[in-house]
Amino acid sequence: MRFFDYYLKEEVTDNFIVIYSGRFQPFHSNHYQCYLDLVRKFDKDKVYIATSDKVEPPLNPFSFDEKKRIIVTMFEIPEDKIVQVKNPYKPSEVFEKLNDKNVGYISALGKKDSERLSSGDYFVPYGGDKKFYPYTEHGYVYIMPEKQVTFDGKIITGSLIRKTFTGIDEDKKRRLFDSVYPKFDKDIFDLMINKIR
Repeated sequence: MRFFDYYLKEEVTDNFIVIYSGRFQPFHSNHYQCYLDLVRKFDKDKVYIATSDKVEPPLNPFSFDEKKRIIVTMFEIPEDKIVQVKNPYKPSEVFEKLNDKNVGYISALGKKDSERLSSGDYFVPYGGDKKFYPYTEHGYVYIMPEKQVTFDGKIITGSLIRKTFTGIDEDKKRRLFDSVYPKFDKDIFDLMINKIR
């Protein structure tokens, strides 16, 4: 069946969720700015953060529980909006939690990550739709604007944080932490020191 034919059927819904997926190794201020944009655009009750429990240092040093701890402690995002998934780009665990097959699914990603979803017929670009096909039929891709929070002239990324924290300059680690997070939390700082090697 052609994609637009669903609009002629009653299976379309105005109920939807937005899932912001990623590795978040670690979650930082640019991620948070993206989350805030999603909350402003779609409503905080609709937006979930999905990430895996994959721990494979040095690129993936943080477990799901550690990532969740960083997100909740540093940015005060509600715990029930952070969901562990096996695959951030197929977050079936979120739908199981909702227990509603008649809900639309918007996958919120950066431009680079959105290219992973471009093949196949399942995902289509989000175009400001108000009616949605159920997630069992199709998903929508919303490409988030790039965020430009910087440190020492470089855009803050998980790679930049990991590279800085594997270095020997303790002052630079603290300055970066203070740039990336809205407050200083010794437990989170120590977690990053201990996990990023």
